[in-house]
Parts: sequence; C-alpha cells; structure tokens
Amino acid sequence: MSEQRSELVDAHSTLEISSTLGSPSMLSGTFPLSLCLVRPDGACQFVSPNVAELLGWDPRVLVGRPLAEWLHPEDSLRWVALLQQVNVNPGCLAHQWIRLRHQSGGYVPVEIQAWRLPLVGSHSALLLLIPHVQQECPPPQELVQSQRFFRKVLDTAPGYAYVFHLTERRFLFVSEGSRRVLGFSPEECMAMGAGIMDRCHPDDIPAVRTILYSLRNAADGTVVSFDFRMQRRDGAWRWLHSQATIFERGPDGAVVAVVGTTQDVTEQRELEDRLRHHQELLERTRDELRRLTHRLMRQEEELGRIVARELHDDITQRLTGLNLELARMIRSQTPPTSTELEGLQEEIRQLSDALRNLAYRLHPSILDELGLKTALELECREYSRRARLTIDFLAEDVPDEVPEPIALCLYRVTQEALRNATRHGRPQTILVRLARKRRRLLLQIFDDGIGFDPTSESFRRGLGLISMEERVRLVGGRLWIRSRPGEGTLLQVLVPIDKERTCERLES
Repeated sequence: MSEQRSELVDAHSTLEISSTLGSPSMLSGTFPLSLCLVRPDGACQFVSPNVAELLGWDPRVLVGRPLAEWLHPEDSLRWVALLQQVNVNPGCLAHQWIRLRHQSGGYVPVEIQAWRLPLVGSHSALLLLIPHVQQECPPPQELVQSQRFFRKVLDTAPGYAYVFHLTERRFLFVSEGSRRVLGFSPEECMAMGAGIMDRCHPDDIPAVRTILYSLRNAADGTVVSFDFRMQRRDGAWRWLHSQATIFERGPDGAVVAVVGTTQDVTEQRELEDRLRHHQELLERTRDELRRLTHRLMRQEEELGRIVARELHDDITQRLTGLNLELARMIRSQTPPTSTELEGLQEEIRQLSDALRNLAYRLHPSILDELGLKTALELECREYSRRARLTIDFLAEDVPDEVPEPIALCLYRVTQEALRNATRHGRPQTILVRLARKRRRLLLQIFDDGIGFDPTSESFRRGLGLISMEERVRLVGGRLWIRSRPGEGTLLQVLVPIDKERTCERLES
C-alpha cells in the first residue's frame, strides 16, 4: 500500500508539472501506470492511453465525459461508496472493484484506487489508479458479499434512497425502493432526472426546490426534512417524506450533490388529518355542551321563577279571594244565591285549569294518559289554533306504547321545532309526520318558510338546535336538518324504540 501511495504521490507531482507546462497529454509518455483524472463534476479530465486501450476507446472520446457513463449498472452503488469515502476522508486511499464498459459492449472488471488530490492547478480533482485488471476472475468474494448486503439493506428498507446532483439536475443513484413508492424503476427515475419534479404537486414544487437548494451553502452534517405530494405511475397522489444531507462539494466549497431517503407517509398523514378533525370536533362538542349546560341552568332558574310567580301572583291570590268570599258567605245571615255559587264554581274551575297548565309545563302528563301519537296530534292542533297557521299531522304505524324517554324526547323536539318555525321561518304550512321504520321511529317536521343556512353558527345557537341534538343523543338517536334560504326547512329525527337499549343508554 505504501508503494501505491508513493506511486500516486509521484503521479501528483507529474500532474502539477504537466499543469504548469499546460500539456496534460505529456503524461502519456512519462507515466507508465493506467490512471484517470476526474474533475469534481464527474467528467474525465485526463485518461492515460493504456486505460483507453484497455477499454477499446479513443482517449478523445473519454475526455470530457462523465466516468459514470462507463459503469456497469449494478456497480453504481460501489462507485457512490468510493466517492463518499474519498470525500469524507480526503487524504485516504480508497479502493473498489467495478466493471467498466468496453467499446465492444462487454464489461472489464478492474480494481480502482482513488485519491482526492488536494490541489491540481488550484482545483481539487480525483485521481484514479488502475493497477489490476481481471479478465476472468470476479471481484473478491468479500466485496461481492459486501455489495449484496449493502444493496439488500437499501432495497428492503422502507422508501428509497437517492443521490441527486444539484448542478447537473440529475440523479447519480436511485435505489430499488422507487418501484414500491413511485411505481418507477431506478433507471426510469434516473432518466427523468429533474423532470421527476413534473410529477410533484404544483403547490409543493416551490417549497421542495427551496429546501433542497438551501443545502448549497449549508454546513456539513445539516439535514433537511420536507413533506410533499407526488403522483405515482398509476396516477394516485401520495404524501412523501424526504430527508436529505450533503453528499459532495464542488471546488468552491458549495454543495453540488445531496444524498437522501424518501418514504411514503400517506397513511400517517391521513391518520393525522382524521385525528385533527376529531380533535376539532371534540372541542366544538365541548363548547356546545358548555353552552347547553349554561342554557339548561338558565332554563331551570326561569322555570323556578315562572312557578313561583304563578303560585304567588295568580293562584295564591285567587285562593285567598275564594277564602275571603267563603268566609263572607258563612258570616252572612242569608244563604248564598245561585249566582254567587256559580261564580265560586267558575273561579275554582279556572284555578284547576291554571294548576293543570302549570303541571303540564313541568311534565306533559298527556303522554302518560294518551300516548305519543295522540299527544302530538293534540299539540299540533292546539299550536295551529294559537299560531293561526295550518299544521298537518300524519301518523304511520306508530306503536301504542313508546318508551317514556323516547316519547318525551320526540314531544319536546316537536314543541321546540314548531316554536322555531313560527318564530324564524314565517311559514304558511307545517307538516308533522311520525312513522315507524322497523325498530326505529322517524319524526319529520317540514315547513314552507324562508329557510336558513344550517352551517351558520348563529342559527345553531338561535334555534336551540344544541338542546334538541342533546335530547336526541341521550336516547341514542340522530337529528339532522336540511334547509336553504328560500326553500323551507326539514328537520328529521331517528330514534330507537327498544326500551331496554334506551334505558341502558340513559343510565350510561
């Protein structure tokens, strides 16, 4: 090895002399070994005649063209490993077995020893020495096994690896994983070069270029990561995640090539999007529950005030008046007249109605007495009379017995929907339909009013949709609304009528 290093040093000195004389070709007569001088861009600057003779090419054909053009396709990994070794350790002597293409079309196995020259005419270069040529024997077995192991690692690892030349805008290497990720072979990817960006999503191209080319002036060890969308051969768009770092620098110290890996992260991105959506939905639900809790507390306080006012301002005073009237009659010497008794009777009847209405507002006993179907029919009839509009009620195959929580839910939702329709929709006609759908009950309330935008948050709060949705959710049902401005509104509720399941739902 020391003798070979000495030979390279001699070659270095000879090159410096020839550079000074301005005639690199003079080496052909002074240097007996097979050697090649490669510029930082990968092109051959000088090729000794014995190398050209070895490959069957005219030296003028080889000079100025990238040495990679003569590599066997399966040896590109070895070439990349050789370059990386001398780039990382500029003073070391690296060696590798590779196959170079002969002019006849075959390949010649050769041992290449490489050394990064610190200075050749103020430009760094790569000196390649070819001391051995194997015409019959393959490269040493340990090198073959090493290459197979290296290739297996790259080919079986997730994603694919690549080396990209920033200046020449082409791939120096692409691993087999490109078939799985992109649907293109490594050869196809290398043929596309920078044209592969045409398959990148237009919205992502500027960011990808900016990030990759930001490595030009980056420090050694810098790693950049970026996500982008790429269209596969089959037309499917996939999210990819790539990491890249510096692979090779040019004479001016700027990065000319990067090495990186790319993986398909579509499923991960979709999972993150679903998780983010559910988090947003959960946060909205929390906000709605907070508003609902606040509203229920206000309604409870309002109900308490109503009951207290009704009892104190109306019923209590009227009972006091009845008591005083009866006391007067008792003290009177003459028996009460029929007119006075009829007045007392009417007052008692009105008190009874007032108490019944108050109890009805607290809990509609009509559900217990007459069932859901009749209760809804009477409610529609009474509301039609009070609101002075047409309300049609249709019942289809409604069971006689409906679980109390379900009946109360549908009854309250109907009351709220009728109030919302008359208060906000200004309809002429409302249709209320209750029908059995197998083991479920379907409630539909349609009005021909002005409609609204269901996505508007103000409408959701103003129409009490949150409280209705919560009522329906508690009994295991679903509520949805279809409406457009100027086209009326359809509210639909679908709830189960399984008593046991409903009770379990409420208990949970």
